[in-house]
Amino acid sequence: MRRLDLSFAMTSPLRLAIIGGGNIGSAFALKLVSVGHHDVTVIARPGSKRLQQLQELNGIVSVSGQRAAVTVSDELDTSIAYDVVIVTTHAHQVEPLLPVLQASATKAILFMFNIYDPDRLARMFGARAVFGMPFIQVDLTPEGLVDANYNFKSAIGDVRWVEVFKAADIMVYYEPKMLLWLRSHVPVGVGVITVCVPASRRGAGATWGEAMTVARAAHASWTLTKSLGYSIYGTDKAVFASLPVAALAALLWVFSRTSLRNRFATAKGEAFALVDGTVEAARQANMTSLVPVLEAVKTL
Repeated sequence: MRRLDLSFAMTSPLRLAIIGGGNIGSAFALKLVSVGHHDVTVIARPGSKRLQQLQELNGIVSVSGQRAAVTVSDELDTSIAYDVVIVTTHAHQVEPLLPVLQASATKAILFMFNIYDPDRLARMFGARAVFGMPFIQVDLTPEGLVDANYNFKSAIGDVRWVEVFKAADIMVYYEPKMLLWLRSHVPVGVGVITVCVPASRRGAGATWGEAMTVARAAHASWTLTKSLGYSIYGTDKAVFASLPVAALAALLWVFSRTSLRNRFATAKGEAFALVDGTVEAARQANMTSLVPVLEAVKTL
């Protein structure tokens, strides 16, 4: 692997922008400023409650009182040569941002979200594009205070930014095949979320039929991935993909009965958007027979 000079990660403050002032973006900003001592601008949606909270708080504030002074804005200044712009929106929310990101003078763009076709963004942004997947459990209080659990390792596909995050006390690891990891992970993410939607609604676990619907959709997604010429990457994902549908459904059925079901169910919109992205890929590949199987999870 190519060796990089990572000394800047420990010693030199960087100029960063974070698009998305919600849970993940706020949690990252809190550490990157208070521990990493970087200059951070947080960009929140114009007119949003979160933008107003950030302006009133004059930065990011945790439930314990930890404060990170950040510049708050409702748009990305494309003339600023940021060291990196970190995008923490969901994949389906990034489309309107693409022209702005393309026009930006930033040196790198770190896309931190799950997406079925990351290759498209990689082609669009070339060497500036970096990909990752956040695994931080974050809640925002009604007042906008951050309650974050950083005891989960996020993944980033560039050693340089792994070191920056580590130096800011954010648990991350280097994933050398990040694009393939994301594509392979979509069925897992969609599966654990969508099986929890009906479970949370009724205050009990998913039915066997619901778990089977989700398991069939996951297998359809992996079938599409392999048909497109990609392998299923990651030991855990390869194991899940190798399971019979009923065995995978059993795991999902059990998961829907855990205390996490209500939290996961709140991500329904993100999961449905990931389904839409997978369906689009299936249609482009002329594998339309998979479409109703993939879309069935949206009816639960």
